[in-house]
Amino acid sequence: MTNLDTFPRTLVGGVSLPRLLIGTNWFLGWSHTSLAKDNFIKEYQTRERIVAMLTVFLEYGIDAVMGPLSTHLDDSIREVEQKLR
Repeated sequence: MTNLDTFPRTLVGGVSLPRLLIGTNWFLGWSHTSLAKDNFIKEYQTRERIVAMLTVFLEYGIDAVMGPLSTHLDDSIREVEQKLR
């Protein structure tokens, strides 16, 4: 069950956005601490784990991601979209 209207939203350039954006550092391996930590994140964050986290965000109406282009992330987003249809 989704709660798409539960999280506050705002208009930016006429587009409705949640007031919280999903960041991608811990999806794509940007720890900002060390190469070892970056590599750990990249190995740990499987598509299944990213899909699970994105699903929770979407259940609360947080449906905007801010980060660099990434096939890994794009594939995860598409899987969540298919799952929630």
